[in-house]
Amino acid sequence: MKLFTALLMSIILFCTTASVFGQDSLNINIISRLDTPGWARSIAVSNGHAFVADSANGVRIINVEDRTNPWHVGVFDPLSEAFEVNVSEDILYVTTRSGVHILSLDNPATPEEISVYENGQFGTIQVQDGIAYLSYGRNLRIVDVTDPENPTFISDCGVVASPLGIDISEEYAYLACNNDGGLRIIDISDLFNPVAMGFYDTIGWANDVAVDGDIACVADGPRGLHLIDISNPDSPQLISSVDLPGYSRRVQIIQNHAIVAASGGGLRIVDFSDPEDPMITGFYRTPGGAESIYAKSIRLCS
Repeated sequence: MKLFTALLMSIILFCTTASVFGQDSLNINIISRLDTPGWARSIAVSNGHAFVADSANGVRIINVEDRTNPWHVGVFDPLSEAFEVNVSEDILYVTTRSGVHILSLDNPATPEEISVYENGQFGTIQVQDGIAYLSYGRNLRIVDVTDPENPTFISDCGVVASPLGIDISEEYAYLACNNDGGLRIIDISDLFNPVAMGFYDTIGWANDVAVDGDIACVADGPRGLHLIDISNPDSPQLISSVDLPGYSRRVQIIQNHAIVAASGGGLRIVDFSDPEDPMITGFYRTPGGAESIYAKSIRLCS
């Protein structure tokens, strides 16, 4: 069972229900919690509703308009294990073992399926400007979803290991790849001919990446968080690293802060205003393993 946790910083976090840690925290206050019945792996939020990829229990739909009182309003069953969710322009994308389900969020409490892109098992997904970027085996797959009723294959770009996290910035896709894949950079200026550029081989197991300007923050599993200079996409270079407890799975950036879901290490906030000297400025020990996170804003106090 997973635990839904809403935090004071407009963060929504999902974590396992496991052995209970001490409720230690720094600069973070808990607002509310809600259980989901399965293995909550991913979250997206739109129009006051959270959509949770709950593995074999489908996509759980949770009303979060009142953060102090979240409540279940429905479920979407893709008839296959739900891996990841993403929302773009009131369209919900759900990756599964059997393809990508595309749903309208005109009524977010009861999303309506529009189509299914049934070309295999997909993992992580990012959607930007009508283009979906997907993990497909050891490939970055690019799909045109400008017409959600007719998703269309554009191209594949092979990489050495499966992408677990994807971020898109300008004309580049940044991939966090498992095993020894590390950070991979793909030139997507020509969607029909993506080109592999440089890479940085992290020392852990790259799970996720978030990009802010010339810095990529990589959640590197047991090796914490790495800040990587991507100003030269042919040769990314390590700037600094932060050791974090637990297993760094997901990362999001807001206002020079990396917000990390660190599994057994809970939620960690890293200030990288000085990227050569990043500092942990907040944490919350969740009652289980923090698996995924959605962050909208952060309140900075001096």
